[in-house]
Amino acid sequence: MDTIPSRLEMARDLGAEIIDYNAEDPIEAIRELTGGVGVDRAIDAVGVDANAPDSGPAAEKARQSAQQFQQQLQQIAPKTNPQNGNWQVASPIPSTISLPMSGAINP
Repeated sequence: MDTIPSRLEMARDLGAEIIDYNAEDPIEAIRELTGGVGVDRAIDAVGVDANAPDSGPAAEKARQSAQQFQQQLQQIAPKTNPQNGNWQVASPIPSTISLPMSGAINP
């Protein structure tokens, strides 16, 4: 699940089912891929360059989630200390946070 073409292509080349979250609603795509069941487990492999949808069906959910995230951040950590722009709080990625789970996650 991504929106960067080169990463989607690499994942497809490695045999993964890909979802471009700017082109389709990722939650609905997962439901369709799993016959409505959802996933049993998920791996959150978000790196420092993570981003949220900025267009397509999931973008509005991402904006709402980002607003909620900023409100929570202000309550939890009202005074951050970025040093020359080196420390920034990552943006929330609602597509990965709200994956439908059909079973418990076991280590």
